[in-house]
Amino acid sequence: MGLQPYTTRDRNFNILSKDADVQFSSLSIVSTYMLTPAEYTETPLFSIYVRGQEIRHDLSGQTQRSVVTMDAGRLQFHRPVEQRVTIFEGNGFTSTAANNASVDTWEKVERGRLETSREALRSA
Repeated sequence: MGLQPYTTRDRNFNILSKDADVQFSSLSIVSTYMLTPAEYTETPLFSIYVRGQEIRHDLSGQTQRSVVTMDAGRLQFHRPVEQRVTIFEGNGFTSTAANNASVDTWEKVERGRLETSREALRSA
């Protein structure tokens, strides 16, 4: 389960997942970014990864760059912070791990629908 709001210059990524050993992990990244027709740049302000007793954080703030390609309403770039290829198309996007180990599918959620989803989770 995750949430990844983009503003005009900020990205806040939060995800909670469970592996095959039923071990939970979470990743949070707060960054500034810029997207142009030619380039995607991202500067992580901080990130934290937690899995069991393992906790890793990064405060390096190193700006990373990637080439953007656009074709028939499809926007593609490499997100260097997470080492994933991201493709925006229609009302969502996919994010694929560099080694194709996983593919995440994200869709835009309108605020009213998000509130309904929260209520469903609370009552479960």
